[in-house]
Amino acid sequence: MATVLTPGPTYAEMRHPSKLPPELRRRAVQTARGNELDPLNLFNITWRNREDRVRHVVLPHELTGVAANIVVLLGKDFPSGSHKVGPAYATLMEGELAGEIRPGENTIIGPSTGNFGIGTAYIAHLMGYRSIVIMPDSMSAERYERIRRYGGELDLTPGTESDVILVLERTRDHYKRDPHNKVLAQFELLPNYRFHRCVTGEAALEAASGVGNGRVAAFVSAPGSAGSDGRLRSRPVTPLALGGGGSGHEVGVLQPEREVQHVVVAQRGAVVLLHGLRGDVPRFGH
Repeated sequence: MATVLTPGPTYAEMRHPSKLPPELRRRAVQTARGNELDPLNLFNITWRNREDRVRHVVLPHELTGVAANIVVLLGKDFPSGSHKVGPAYATLMEGELAGEIRPGENTIIGPSTGNFGIGTAYIAHLMGYRSIVIMPDSMSAERYERIRRYGGELDLTPGTESDVILVLERTRDHYKRDPHNKVLAQFELLPNYRFHRCVTGEAALEAASGVGNGRVAAFVSAPGSAGSDGRLRSRPVTPLALGGGGSGHEVGVLQPEREVQHVVVAQRGAVVLLHGLRGDVPRFGH
């Protein structure tokens, strides 16, 4: 593991990678097509493509069957293939800036059932940390393989996604009390929210700006930790729905002249619904 800090982007540079020095931006884009494990990929944590446009699609009306324009943000081109690397990076980056963690001294713990665990292992690898992902033992083999490919260790608990309480208990009982461990508890740590508030929300608004009347009538997210639901209070976006996970607060803030309906899609009984996206409730990494 490294013992020095690995440079990465600021929130402003993730929001607008054009703010990066041109040569660094060129090298990062080139790296995205080559070595997935090159730390330069930290500078590819963005919703924007190499032309600096937000990656999205507008679903055809023939498919949706509704008059509203439905805009979907695309996260598949983030490093590792999931936007969850954004919250994971933001949490580690803020921890380093606060002097709370350092490679070679701290181990990153990622309680999860899916993409956040993969993102934790990936970002920890790029930034020089040992990582341990705690996950139920009946998840897909592909998830385990990806985590191991990124150098992460697995600590498996009995059960499936619905048994996530065992993941939380293992995290609390075996890892949280050790000061050398940094638990990336995405439900508890504000960088998860900040990434979506500072980065995802504006991307959603820009994607919608060229569609229909350029405003958002409704923002639709399928929350794991509800971090993306933090970006919807912000400014103009377009018709009916934006898929992509959780930036409701900022969209509403940036679009104050029009009320934005926020639609949360989650399994029946999910804590983010039962507790109104707030409160001290058992939560887990999606």
